[in-house]
Amino acid sequence: MEAAFDGFEALNLLECSDFDMVILDIMMPGMNGYETAIEIRKKHSMPIMFLSAKNQDIDKIMGLDIGADDYNNRKWL
Repeated sequence: MEAAFDGFEALNLLECSDFDMVILDIMMPGMNGYETAIEIRKKHSMPIMFLSAKNQDIDKIMGLDIGADDYNNRKWL
């Protein structure tokens, strides 16, 4: 398991290693999660899941429309 601080770092990690799945937040510094997912989909086909505090229907629709396989906005304890 690896963690990235922002979308740019996540894309760099994907170039260096193979991953089975990517979990993204929408609200990341620099390149947000939507932009990162779009870039990931240009080269990779692994599942992408958004795990975000954003809970509006439009957020989920946008995430799924750009290529995410799942979107979860549950609050974890």
